[in-house]
Amino acid sequence: MCRARLRKTTKKPKQTARKMMEMMFTINQENFEGHREVTCYSCHRGSTNPVGMPPVMTAESRPTTDEEVIHERWWTRRKNSGPSADQLFEKYLKAVGGAGAVDRVTSRVMKGTITFGDRNIPM
Repeated sequence: MCRARLRKTTKKPKQTARKMMEMMFTINQENFEGHREVTCYSCHRGSTNPVGMPPVMTAESRPTTDEEVIHERWWTRRKNSGPSADQLFEKYLKAVGGAGAVDRVTSRVMKGTITFGDRNIPM
């Protein structure tokens, strides 16, 4: 291994980060059946230095996943744009022939497939 590569992989911050990640994986495996409950955010809260005593069992202690952040940003943009629910419903009613057409529906037939493992069963 070249010296530059060796120096990069043996830097103290990288070693510390690897140890902390290993600790995080161990905590989740031994205490939460492998589910991702403890994350870097649980202690660090976006800071390079972890808090001395992380908050336990509070609403603020729940880690925010990237998916939740993305959803929150999407929802904020979404609720400020586009048609209202009432407008969409009116458009749907018009497309299916109006409220009278919907009232005349007395039965519904659905077709599909249920999958059990590797078996597909039509229904």
